[in-house]
Amino acid sequence: MVVGIYNVLIITNFLLGNYQKVDDLYRRFKRVTKDKVVNLEDVLLINGFYYASKWLETRRSQYLQKLSHVRAQASKEDLIGVVKTLDALSLNNQVIA
Repeated sequence: MVVGIYNVLIITNFLLGNYQKVDDLYRRFKRVTKDKVVNLEDVLLINGFYYASKWLETRRSQYLQKLSHVRAQASKEDLIGVVKTLDALSLNNQVIA
């Protein structure tokens, strides 16, 4: 249940353009879920929004690579919802060239 709250908070702050808050929430999410079993779909979605926000904030290519890796992993695991969300995220924000 905790993961769902972080999904909502991270996505909301991303959409508001509050990338520092996304960073803070992501770090807290990692601490809270350390050594716990977490749904892969939720983790990939949170990672995708985090990497997209970091790219929009810094324009560092490493975040594009990480976002691309998250998308590839979601595709490999056949998580179509995550892939579609990341594709929409990439198109709306022109994250992946």
